Amino acid sequence: MYVVKSPLSDADPAGPEGWIKDADAVRAPVEGRGAVIARTRERGAAGGGPDPVSHEIFIGITAGLEEHHWTFQAENG
Repeated sequence: MYVVKSPLSDADPAGPEGWIKDADAVRAPVEGRGAVIARTRERGAAGGGPDPVSHEIFIGITAGLEEHHWTFQAENG
């Protein structure tokens, strides 16, 4: 297990202080991407009716985000 110094410890008083575990450092982007993926799916479903091209674009964007999301999730096992 590696530990990294949080870059937010000095800049953000609400952020973690000092050193954080590597699993915690990876968890933040995993959670953020998960939220973005959920919102992208909602918007893609809402726009899927009259405009099939936009719907396909949302599907492609979501697929790319999910790929990165899975890669980061695998980092934490």
